[in-house]
Formats: sequence, C-alpha cells, structure tokens
Amino acid sequence: MASHGAPDTWPARCPPGWFAGLPVLVAGLGRSGRAAARHLADAGADVVACDDAPDLDTGELAAFGVKTHLGPAGPALLDGRALLVVAPGLPEAHPLIQGARQRGVPVWSEIELAARVATMPLVGVTGTNGKTTTTELAAAMLTASGVQAVAAGNVGLPLIDAVLDRHPPDAVVVELSSFQLRFSWTLRLEAGAWLNFAADHLDWHPGLTAYAEAKAKVWANQGPDDWSVYGADDPVVAANVADAPGTPVPFTTGRAAPGGLGLEAGVALSKVPGHEGGLWRAAALRLPGRHNLANAIAASGVAMALPPGWPWPWAPTRPAWPGRWPPSGPGRTGWPPWARSAGSSSSTTPRPPTRTPPPAPWPPSHGSSGSPGDATRAWTSTTWSPGRPTGWSGWCWSGRRPRS
Repeated sequence: MASHGAPDTWPARCPPGWFAGLPVLVAGLGRSGRAAARHLADAGADVVACDDAPDLDTGELAAFGVKTHLGPAGPALLDGRALLVVAPGLPEAHPLIQGARQRGVPVWSEIELAARVATMPLVGVTGTNGKTTTTELAAAMLTASGVQAVAAGNVGLPLIDAVLDRHPPDAVVVELSSFQLRFSWTLRLEAGAWLNFAADHLDWHPGLTAYAEAKAKVWANQGPDDWSVYGADDPVVAANVADAPGTPVPFTTGRAAPGGLGLEAGVALSKVPGHEGGLWRAAALRLPGRHNLANAIAASGVAMALPPGWPWPWAPTRPAWPGRWPPSGPGRTGWPPWARSAGSSSSTTPRPPTRTPPPAPWPPSHGSSGSPGDATRAWTSTTWSPGRPTGWSGWCWSGRRPRS
C-alpha cells in the first residue's frame, strides 16, 4: 500500500498494472463484481471478494487467485484493505460501505474502476426510464456509422470487460444507474445524457435529493467541449443542467431549441452548432410510443458528440455516404443492429427482441461522393427521396417495412 501513496494522490487515469500489489476488497459477486475482481487480480492486485449470499460458485475467481468470503460481511473484512469496490446491488447503508467511509477507505463502483483504465472515449446515458433503449440505439448508430462501439454498464456487459477487452472497441456507450454513479468519482463522458427523473430507488438512496445528485454525476468531470445532453421537458433534469460543466444540449420531441435536438415536420432535427441538420424520419422508427422517439433523439445526441473526424455519414460536416457497412450491418444480416431492440423504455422491464426498421443516418447531400443509389443498395427496402427545400437537408430518408 505504501508504494501507491495516499488515495488522494492516486491517478485518475492509469494502466491496469498500476493496481499491482494494491489490497482491494470487492463486495458483491454479481456480474460486475466478478468482472472487477478478475481484472484486478489479473493486474496483480491482492483481491479479496465477498458476498452476503452464503452459497455461490467462486471457482472461477479462485482460478485468478481471488480469496473469497461468503455470508454476511462486517467491517472487519476491511482490515488491511486500501480500496473497496462495490457492486451496484449494495445499498449505501451497507455495513461495509459505512465502515469504509469511517476508516477513510475509498469506495469505488466498478464503473469508476473501468473509467480509470479506459483508453477510448466513453459516452453515457442515465435516467429513471429509457436508458437501456437509448444506450443500445446510440451504440448501434455509432457502429452503423463505421465506429466500432459497444453498449456496456447497466445494460449487461460490465464496463471493465468492455474497456479491457483483447480487441477493444473504438468507443463505449455506458448505461449508468444511480447506484453506479453514486460511487464514481473520475468518470468523464464526452457526452452524458440524463433522460428523465422520477421517484425511484428510495430503498437504496437516502432520499430524492440524494437520488438526483447521483444522477447528475453523469455530467461530473466534463469539460466545456463535452456535451451535457438533457431532457428539456423534465423540470428536475433541466434544473440540474445549470451546474453541468459541459455544453448543455437539450432534447425534446417538440421543436428543437437553439443548440438542441427535437422533432419538426416528422424529422429528428439538430440545431447543435456545427451539427445542424436533419437526422432521420420519425416514420422510420418503429419502436412504439413517443417516449421511444425521445430515446432515439437523445441517442442521436450522444452519438453525434464524439470528436470531429470520426466517420459520420449523417453529419452535415461530413455528408458523404461511405457506401459500406460494418460486418454486422445490412450486408450480413439484412438490417443493422439498431433495427432490432431487446431493450424497453425501462431497463428494469425487459421485453422480447423485435425486428424493426432503424432510424436512418444522415443521408448524402448533393455533390457528395456517395449517392442515393449506394444507400439504397446498402439498405434492404430503403429509398432516398429529395427533401423539402428547407435549407437543412438536400435529401430525406424514407423507409419501408423490412423483408422477412
């Protein structure tokens, strides 16, 4: 522990090897806790893992050299530990968390651990409802644009697994619950979206104020060039964005505000400076409900926020259609990943996968190196048609039901 110094001197970004020799307690052996324990042990940390459940299979962890303790855990497990990494299932009132705070032992979520070792851009989504759908849509939009992106975090794949994959993605879209955000300290998102807010999880948080404060951490550590995407129609979210250090980007299913995203004449529209233009037709989004229109508009904002120079076929700053799709796109499966959604308007209410047409990428403008014909061939049952002379779009997209 001495070689790592005091916790307040630990680096906000470091390679996994920095944790070698650090005595860590990982509490909670669900998917994210197990992933954190494995990666820490693989990096050379001295890992003890515990869970209140008395009977769990810990053979996989033992193979990595992780020592385990099963059954109710008290603060004595913190003896000699320099760091506590907690799974999102542990409430803030848990004896281990309270004991760590009393002893001055840092408490991290698995998200915080992953953020410290990540080497690629991270964008993220939180909210009481709709965050799974929005996360999956944003990841699929990026992938369909030629950026290899994955959805991780609360959506299922632990973020630590995503960022330390042997073949790491170009970017990660992170679904973030308030539990995960509560104990995240250095997480910086190039785009952080807070969709909405409603009374929930009060069995975990001390109260509504603490719940809102945890959600607002989706914008913590942002710089002025990062995007703070927020649901403009939610009064709690809109009030909190005033303290966000990033660039506020409101979204709504009504008319887009200056600097924001909205829906006009049936077209999702961006008025974000440098990214002005139409994005996709609402009729092409077959996910039912106006809440899913809001989710898709928010997802567009998250995906658009990555640095300039990325291959955006649908951005006005780079209007040319590349004439190709990644291996998971229509050329292989008939439809890109965002044509199917296994999520729902709430991550806690899963529904069976459906096969639906996608929100369309920004189409090529007149004079671009791509052509409507290229796009039509890339998409099954898709047509391009001249857009109205509104000044923001040379081409508009229209889609028909996919062939089965």
